[in-house]
Amino acid sequence: MTKINYLYISLLFFIFSYVSADELISPTCEPLQTSEVVKDNTVLHGDGLLWRVRQNGKDIAYLYGTIHVSDPVITQLPEVVSLSLASSKHFAMEAIPDAGAMLDFSKMMFFSGEERLSDFVDETIMERTRNILSQYMLSGDSIDMMKPWSAFLTMNYPPDSGLPLDLVLLSVATEQGSQLYGLETLQEQGEIFDKLPLEQQARLLIDSVCHYNVIEKDFGVMKALYLERNLSGLYNHVYSYSTMGKPLYKKLMNRLIFQRNEKMVQRMKPLLEKIDAFIAVGAMHLPGEKGVLALLEKQGYEVTAIY
Repeated sequence: MTKINYLYISLLFFIFSYVSADELISPTCEPLQTSEVVKDNTVLHGDGLLWRVRQNGKDIAYLYGTIHVSDPVITQLPEVVSLSLASSKHFAMEAIPDAGAMLDFSKMMFFSGEERLSDFVDETIMERTRNILSQYMLSGDSIDMMKPWSAFLTMNYPPDSGLPLDLVLLSVATEQGSQLYGLETLQEQGEIFDKLPLEQQARLLIDSVCHYNVIEKDFGVMKALYLERNLSGLYNHVYSYSTMGKPLYKKLMNRLIFQRNEKMVQRMKPLLEKIDAFIAVGAMHLPGEKGVLALLEKQGYEVTAIY
């Protein structure tokens, strides 16, 4: 279940048919719609995964964009990344998955009372949900007790069994004795979804179940773009299925990406003062005019892609 901790690339792709709170949940699948947003081939900071951060002419940190998959092609760290991590005494990631935090997060994912997932979707969707999530080594009883948002997020990751990239970095940093920091807590990440009305959570799940074949195909597309270090491509791909005109979707996007970008940059500042930090965040947080890299530049830092 640790895959849910770092959710924000693939999850954004599938908030394409979000409904408002007063709409009824349809048990049927809605057509997949593409966005009218024009693709931007000049996305700010659109090329590169590893960035050097400088201030007053001095190198002070490395910022690395990650993707939460365990494919060995991705988790085998490039030499420049390994050397940058090895030279850093402080390591930060979005959230540190320690045992206590993981236990609390897990409790958030499941109903604790008499409610069940099947109370919020029809039997056809529920059966398809069980079939999909069985690939993730989840039992039928566990699936029935999942909240809609946790079922949705789980199936928006490939059902890999190995250690994903962000946790590989954490393992290396731990072994070399780096001081560890979390820019957020798992509680903060989970609350973004847990505080959504259950009807809206269910709508997300229904959309993903209905178009799971597209999600499966998309796993490969996003991994390929990531390996090309093509943040512009990832950025445009995420937006290609988003209903950008709906107020609720805009609000959710703001909470998922833009507000978190600002919060993470503020929480990076003490680390940047330590001069030798390696900071890993989801790759979709880096590019764009409201991305982490642009926010750092606005605060006087210099950012340069080195890989």
